[in-house]
Order: sequence, then C-alpha cells, then structure tokens
Amino acid sequence: MEDFVKDILSKAPGSISSQSPQEGHEARFLEKLKQLEKPKPILVWRKKNQRFLSVAAGIALLFGVFKWGAYNQSQTAQIEAIAPNASLISKQYALPIAKAIEEITTGITPLSKPHIDRALLEISKLETQHKQMEADLLSGGNIKLIVQAMVLNYQTRLELLDEVLDQVETINNLNKTSDENI
Repeated sequence: MEDFVKDILSKAPGSISSQSPQEGHEARFLEKLKQLEKPKPILVWRKKNQRFLSVAAGIALLFGVFKWGAYNQSQTAQIEAIAPNASLISKQYALPIAKAIEEITTGITPLSKPHIDRALLEISKLETQHKQMEADLLSGGNIKLIVQAMVLNYQTRLELLDEVLDQVETINNLNKTSDENI
C-alpha cells in the first residue's frame, strides 16, 4: 500500500498542490459555517411561565381539595340533621369494616388474590350503593326505609369480608399443609 501511494506521488508531482490557500479563505469558511449554524433561541419565558403555571395549579388544587372537603362535611352534617341514626350507624360500622379490609389485605397471597380482588370489587359496589342511599336521604326519601337499607348494606359488607377472610385462611392453611406434605 505504501509503495502504491509513493508511486502515485512520483508520477504526478504537479497535480498535488503545495500552495497555501488564498487570503481570507479561513474567514470566508468560518462565515459560511456560522450561517449554517442556527442559533438556539433562549427560552427564558418558558421558565417564568412554568413557575407561574405550577403556582396556579397548586392554588387550584388546594381550592378544589378544600371545596371538596367542605362539600363532604356539609353533606355529612345534612345527613346527621335529617337522620341522626344514620350517622351513628355509619360510625358504628366503619371501624369493623376498615379492620376487616386491613386484615384481608395483609394476608394476601397469589392463591388468595382473586378472592380478595373480587371481595374488594363487591365492597366498592356496595359503597356506591351507600352513596346513592345518602343522596336519596338528602333528596327527601323515606328516612326509615333508607336507614334500614343502609344497615343492611353495612351488614352485607361485614358478612362478605368475614366470608373472604375465612376463604383466605382456608387457602393459607391448605397451602401450609401441602407444603408440609412435600
């Protein structure tokens, strides 16, 4: 390869120029290079707008949370004024239901997960029905009938959670005995 290059250079000494470029060549080259480069715009206004928007979003979020909390408190107060028994019943059943849900979710295993998911889906449906009952109570429905339906709703939730808890315990016990047999 080296011989090939030497051979080409020896045959054509006049074809390779050893002269320096014309004056101003480098300046013209740099000018053309600068024209090709597009300057990046400085986006200072975006940072300012982003800060403003984040503050505005935070304020809107706080306003929404406080408005929602006030709505829930006023709805609870209205229910308590219409039917004091309803608020007492909800306070009575809320803690056992929360404890049962916590107990079920702490014992979750891959085998018991479908049962627990199904139960939590049913609980959410019952919660939706309960909210509808509260709305009916506020709209002036039959108070005694609605309160009885609320009690039945809470009892159904507790029975469902107890049933699922028994299923989870059975599944876990069967799993332990099968592990011991292996």
